[in-house]
Amino acid sequence: MTDSPQRTRVRRVLDGLKPYLEAFVGTVSPPQPRRGTADTAALLKELITRWESRFSRELPPVARSYVHELLDVRNRWAHEQPFTVADADRAVDTARQLARLIGAPDPTAAANLPSPRSASPRAVPASTKRPGQRETMRTIWSSVGGDEGRAIADYAAAERFGLVLRKTNKSGYSPEDYAKALISDGLRKGWLKQ
Repeated sequence: MTDSPQRTRVRRVLDGLKPYLEAFVGTVSPPQPRRGTADTAALLKELITRWESRFSRELPPVARSYVHELLDVRNRWAHEQPFTVADADRAVDTARQLARLIGAPDPTAAANLPSPRSASPRAVPASTKRPGQRETMRTIWSSVGGDEGRAIADYAAAERFGLVLRKTNKSGYSPEDYAKALISDGLRKGWLKQ
């Protein structure tokens, strides 16, 4: 089956969300024995299975609904079922809502960034090529349509998840403060364009 544009959008948003789910599950819950890297379905199932014992303390109740909905979306995608434009829009929005709740950037923006094997900064191999700060901010700025608040939050999350690396932090800036400085510099010097 050739993927329709809607199925492609669904796949991309699920792929964009996966490293953040993996990092969240690994941070909140002790790692469970797994073979290789968990796929999106396994991560969503782990959130559901361990909701009462662990994740309900970290996330609001609505997150559980988002997880169930995304697991259904992922299963429909895996079984090559068609998606209407409305179905794909709903899947993208649900992924965005869950990403916000787990402290991750918009997965549609993250899908444009190179994904390491795991979003956890400790798990990113030194040899993994990560984009520079300006390149990351340009990608995020464009994806959020110049919304400064969202750009700051998404950049800070990308830095915390190890998708962008600051070589030094002589200024002692938090990721949010650094994002603000990047935006200011980019707008002043013209390298940050919509």
